Amino acid sequence: MNKLKIFLISTGIILCGFGIVVFGSFLHVRNAIYNDFGATGTVKEFVVASGENVKNISEQLKDEKIISSSFAFQSYVWLKNAGTKIQAGEYEIPLGENIPYVVDLLTEGKVKDNSVQITIPEGYSSQLIVERISNFKFQISNKDLLNIINIPNTVLRSKYWFLEKDKDGEPKSLEGYLFPDTYKFHEDADAEDVIGKMLDNFENKIEPLKSQILGSEMTLHKIVTLASIVEKEVASQEDMKIVAGLFLHRLRIKMLLQSDATINFVTQKGNPSPLYSDLEVDSPYNTYKYGGLPPGPICNPGFNAIEAVLNPIDTDYLYFLTPVDRPTVFSRTLAEHEASARKWLR
Repeated sequence: MNKLKIFLISTGIILCGFGIVVFGSFLHVRNAIYNDFGATGTVKEFVVASGENVKNISEQLKDEKIISSSFAFQSYVWLKNAGTKIQAGEYEIPLGENIPYVVDLLTEGKVKDNSVQITIPEGYSSQLIVERISNFKFQISNKDLLNIINIPNTVLRSKYWFLEKDKDGEPKSLEGYLFPDTYKFHEDADAEDVIGKMLDNFENKIEPLKSQILGSEMTLHKIVTLASIVEKEVASQEDMKIVAGLFLHRLRIKMLLQSDATINFVTQKGNPSPLYSDLEVDSPYNTYKYGGLPPGPICNPGFNAIEAVLNPIDTDYLYFLTPVDRPTVFSRTLAEHEASARKWLR
């Protein structure tokens, strides 16, 4: 065998060996990229720092046993040109996934949700809202929240048109304007963040009613005040419109509103029917004692109550009662009302 043949055979063997190594390496990297890795059912918290490079990220992912190969991760990121798309943040990465899944998670910025979800029901007073918020893991004191609610500052008043001074003056507190809804707050939120989000929501929710509000004979503060009473008195949208019409009828003829809800606001007792002694309490919110609307809202009404005051059902009813588990009973005269009370409130 001459030297040329030996050279060609040797070269062929070397090339074949190299090819096998390259192919094997390719298969290894490919498997590391596309095969799932790690035990399923476990979630790892992983933090990408701002400005962190792909090499560091890949090595940390391997150290945390989220991926099997840092080189495979770097290769896939390079192939997808995703290096600059990885977003900083705190992630929750489930184990048992492949590298494309992890890269998608990091480039789409699907960071860990550190928010807290809180539902504020319609008709909650500001005090009840503060108490509900205090049940969650915020670093917010009740005092900070109540300070903002009870004494809104000038900056806050100037930001929202509905807190500005009108012919009735300006709202003395934010009672009535903390819109009831389901909210998501970041766990690091402060008192200003929480109250601001509720006020933003109030503004957004009443936007469809704004032209009607501005064209109304009643100021927004009076609309919200009456809506807060309606909210506490009845539940259904239809009843709200009738009760709003009924109260407006009483206001027109200079008749006392005589709302049990306003008594409960003063006494904080929450009785379905206030005691006779409660009706004598001396407070401008006592609508059995003082005419017209009380000075401000008694709770934070929802959209339906506000809309009911703006679009009431015109009625000659003057009385109503709400039996347990029965429809609201409306009456035109005191005699009818007393007869209904004897029938339904035994």
